[in-house]
Amino acid sequence: MDLKGLEPGERKQIVCPFCGSEMTSGKVRTTHRLRWLPASKKQRLLATVGDEALLGENSFWRGCSLDAHVCTSCKKLVADLQAYL
Repeated sequence: MDLKGLEPGERKQIVCPFCGSEMTSGKVRTTHRLRWLPASKKQRLLATVGDEALLGENSFWRGCSLDAHVCTSCKKLVADLQAYL
């Protein structure tokens, strides 16, 4: 899903890995940190501990954003986390 190397205005089609439909690129935004943790772990109020992972680019003033692609056909969200982990 690498979009680097495209000419200005050029669009790369992202295909949903679940249903094969075209996906729409965008961002997931939140006013707080965006965290992932395994379902078996309890959520903690403060610091990232153990199996938790902070996702996205975090800014005190702008909140947190994560590049992602959404499929309106099967209602799936896909994000490449390599840049964030």
